[in-house]
Amino acid sequence: LVSYLSYQGYNYFFGKNTSDVNGSTKVNNNNKPHEDKEQVYKLKLLATGDGLIHSVIYRNYYKNGVYDFSDAVKYVKDIVSEYDIAYYNQETPTGDDYPMFYTPSAYVDAMRAIGFNTVSLASNHSLDKGEKGILNTVKYFKTTDILYNGMSDSEEDRNNFIIKEKNNITY
Repeated sequence: LVSYLSYQGYNYFFGKNTSDVNGSTKVNNNNKPHEDKEQVYKLKLLATGDGLIHSVIYRNYYKNGVYDFSDAVKYVKDIVSEYDIAYYNQETPTGDDYPMFYTPSAYVDAMRAIGFNTVSLASNHSLDKGEKGILNTVKYFKTTDILYNGMSDSEEDRNNFIIKEKNNITY
């Protein structure tokens, strides 16, 4: 095994035929050092501002006992869907626990449905509904596939950094 690996290593660096670490051979007929093209990986990132829905606005989207914000976001769906990472800042706590009304979670559902997949929860409004608001917001986001940061329900959760990979790029 050592001899084989030494041979492969020698061929890779000095041989006319170059071998990669898996033993695949690339023929270099012009006797020049083998030059691989650099592989380029890309992500498209969309970052936008505040999901801050005042009660005057969100009451307009309350019909038949439920919130539905799909009409509010439908005009940007085609734009958002073009991006690998679509990020927005959720400026206020979310939830539906009366009387703790703030941005209804249906708004986040609508943003998710059009392609937003990454959200910051940290803002100057994070504590507007106190500890209960933070706990409700985190509880809701844990039920989604949205990558979120900026609020946590425990020290362990706060220190658990989620790392994702897309298109061979880790973020």
